[in-house]
Amino acid sequence: ASSMSKATKGKGKEQKQRGKVSDSPHVLQDDDESIPSSIKVIGKRKNIEDLLDDDDDQISSSSTSIITSSSLTSTPILSTSIPNIAPALSSPTKKQTKMKTPTMTEVEYDDYLVKVKEARFKRTGAWSGVMSKGIPHQCLDVVCGRTWSPSSQQVLADDYYCPSCVLHHRNNVNRFEQARLAWSADVPNTLYVFSITDPSSGAQLVKFGRTQHADAWKRYSGTERKKFKMNLLLSLRGRLICTTRIENWWKDEGKKRKIFAVFSDPNFHGKDECLTMTPAELEEFIIQSKSMFAKEGALLASSSSSSSSSSSSSSST
Repeated sequence: ASSMSKATKGKGKEQKQRGKVSDSPHVLQDDDESIPSSIKVIGKRKNIEDLLDDDDDQISSSSTSIITSSSLTSTPILSTSIPNIAPALSSPTKKQTKMKTPTMTEVEYDDYLVKVKEARFKRTGAWSGVMSKGIPHQCLDVVCGRTWSPSSQQVLADDYYCPSCVLHHRNNVNRFEQARLAWSADVPNTLYVFSITDPSSGAQLVKFGRTQHADAWKRYSGTERKKFKMNLLLSLRGRLICTTRIENWWKDEGKKRKIFAVFSDPNFHGKDECLTMTPAELEEFIIQSKSMFAKEGALLASSSSSSSSSSSSSSST
């Protein structure tokens, strides 16, 4: 009886550990639940007169590759159980998200800020060699001049620049017309669409937004993804100006159709960009997003081709 009791306890402990959410804010140890067969439409919708700001991300993408406007790519939607839209993009595993801390010398780091980050900001604090530790930096834009203390490891991400110049203008696309901020249009950014379950009503909603993370799953913690049964339906990585336009289209359409929902958990940071949608509406929105994204890529390719032809013509003459 004693041995059976121990075996039972051991089995229970094993099951408990297997279902435990990782301590890491970005990683789930077990698979997310699949999307229900349909997105339910609930009656409680949000009346938004003034569209709310987009998510204010913490800039901590681990990606160090440089994404240029000529290399825009989209992550395709896989099939899900939602009619005409298929399975959610898989959640990252602990192995996939674990990154080694890079090492650089003081000279190498400062040179990186000049050559790769185009001298848009500089290090002002003393170099300690510990790249995971915050260190003072200053924006070199004459109007901005912000000072803040990111870790040098954060700065290596392809999308990392002064938060005030890149993030804090929110969804104002007119900012790209300003000479001093025109460069920010090319900063890499990710538009995402998640399915999400309201913890109170159990209603299936659609959460859209943008993040600087190359991996959209990193926008929300493992605890949030598990609690709200979030599944990634779409992820488009491209220029900031393009993802901003797409997100603005979602907000405008959501307001026009009066499909903004009231999310019951006030502590969820993404509560203001949740919609109640039928499967047909969801499909329509996703198709439009991919179309806008593809058009942006085509324009860039055409522009690049024209520039090359012009350059060749000048050389031959």
